[in-house]
Amino acid sequence: MANYENRADDEPQIRTERCSAFLPGHKAHWIQIRKALRDDAGIPVTVRLEVDGKVRLFDAVEERHCWHHDTADIAEALALPCGDINWYEQLRLLTIETIADQRFFTLGLAGEASECRA
Repeated sequence: MANYENRADDEPQIRTERCSAFLPGHKAHWIQIRKALRDDAGIPVTVRLEVDGKVRLFDAVEERHCWHHDTADIAEALALPCGDINWYEQLRLLTIETIADQRFFTLGLAGEASECRA
């Protein structure tokens, strides 16, 4: 099983519109993705999704409280058979390697939630 835990009593936030913001917690920018692909400094993490866009990351030492505008996208990636799940601290980028592809999510820190842009 992947490094993923979804609380049974909470459903991930579901968004209906598409967002075009390249802000922390929204879309990953291609430059962030390119840097992550070139960098091998990702920290292996376990992901726990909670309500209202909250994402908790756990590594061997630390717990991080983050935010994402569409946790349903993260849940979808984690529902697939997964390989490595890594956190790139400087890029604020979560990468999830699935059986089909690699997915990228930029995360804001807790308290940095911002409105989506159409």
